[in-house]
Amino acid sequence: MVILLIAVLIGYLYYSNKETKTVYKWHKTLNNSEKEPYDIGLFLKLIKQESRNVTVLADEMRYTLGDEESNQVTYLFIGESYYLNKEELNTLLQFVKRGNHAMIITESLPDTLLQALTVYGQPLKLNRIVAEEVELKSSNVHSKFGTQKLRFKGYSNTDISSVDWNFFADSEYKDYPDFITSFAPMSTLDGKVNQAYFTFGQGSIRINTSPILFSNYILSSRPYLDYANEMMNGLKMDRLIIDNFSNQPKDDAERMQRNSPSPLSYILAHKELRMAWYLLLGTALLFLLFKAKRVQRIIPVLERKRNTTKAFVETMSGLFYNQSNHKEMAVLKMHLFQFFLKSKLSVSTQEVNSKTIQHISIRANVPESIVHEIFEYYSHRIVTSDDIDANTLMDFYNRINQFYKLYNKNK
Repeated sequence: MVILLIAVLIGYLYYSNKETKTVYKWHKTLNNSEKEPYDIGLFLKLIKQESRNVTVLADEMRYTLGDEESNQVTYLFIGESYYLNKEELNTLLQFVKRGNHAMIITESLPDTLLQALTVYGQPLKLNRIVAEEVELKSSNVHSKFGTQKLRFKGYSNTDISSVDWNFFADSEYKDYPDFITSFAPMSTLDGKVNQAYFTFGQGSIRINTSPILFSNYILSSRPYLDYANEMMNGLKMDRLIIDNFSNQPKDDAERMQRNSPSPLSYILAHKELRMAWYLLLGTALLFLLFKAKRVQRIIPVLERKRNTTKAFVETMSGLFYNQSNHKEMAVLKMHLFQFFLKSKLSVSTQEVNSKTIQHISIRANVPESIVHEIFEYYSHRIVTSDDIDANTLMDFYNRINQFYKLYNKNK
C-alpha cells in the first residue's frame, strides 16, 4: 500500500510539472532535419550551398573515399556518435594522408582514431563537464565570434537545464618542459579545447566535440553562425562528401571513447525527475530510520582465515634454493617486474627499445640509466646463460629492488 501511494505521488509530481502541450523536443536530437531545435538540418543546408559538388555518403566510406583520387576534397561527419570499423578507419586516414581534409563533429569517436593522431604515443582522451552555462571562445585572435556565454534550453524553451559538454582532456605530460601537443586548439569551452586541428600526412583532420553548437536553434543566433564559419574556415569546398552512414552502430566498430552522462546526471538535469528522485531518497531514509530493524538471528562470528601466502613463498623459495636453479628464479623475478610495469605504469614490455625505457623512466620517476641496466643485465647476463650463480642472481635482484625503492620514494 505504501509503495502504491509513493508511485501515485511520483506520477502526480511528474505530470503536474510537465507542460500540457509540447510543440518541440527541447533535448539533443541531432537528426538531419530542420524540425526540432537541436536537429542539424540547417547546418547541412548551409554547408551544401557552399559547395558546387556534394556527395552524400549512404554506405561504407571505402566505396567512396577509397576511390577518391583528388587531393582537394573535404569529408564531413556530424552526429552524436561516430562508428567506424578498422577498414573504414584506415580508409579515412589514407584519404586525409593524400592531402584531403576531414571535419568530424561528434561527442563519441573511435579510440583508435584518436591514438592515430597522437604525437610520440601520448594518450589522447575525451572528458566532459555537466553545466547549465559554458563560456565558448574562439582561439583565433582575429575572430568575429570572440567569446560568448551559452546556456542550454532543455525540456522547454523557457527552462535552462544542465547538459554534458565534451572536450579534449589535458595530457598528464603537459607540465614537462619538452611536452609537444598533438593538435592546435581552435575553440574552447570553459578553457577546455572542444575543437582541435590535427595535421596528418599532407592533409588535416578537425574534430569538434560539441555537435549541439551546429544545431538549428544555436545557429539561429548570428554570433554562433560566425562561430560555425570560423570552425569550417580554410576547408576546400569545391568537392564535399557528407557522411550520413557512420552514425549507425556496427558490430565490428572500433572501441568508442566517450565519457557518457550517467543516469543520475540525466535525472538531476530535469526538474520533475529531480523532485521525484529527492522524494524517493527521503522515503528510503524514513524506511531506514523506522522500519529497517533486524528481523533475523545474529550472524555467528566465523573463524578468521589464515594467510598462507608467507608459507607458500617460503616453500617455493626453499624448493628453488635446494635445486640451485638460480636462473629460474631470475626469470621469475623479471616476469614479476614486467607485470608490475604493465599493471602499475601501463607500459608494455613486449618490445623493449629506447622509447620504452624513456616511457618507463617518466612514468616511474626513476633515472633512465637504472631502467636500462635492468633490461641490459637481463638480456646479456641471464637470458644468454644456461645457468647463473648465486652472486649473479643477487646482483640482478638488487638492481630491480633499487628501482622499486626509487619508485616508492618518488611517487
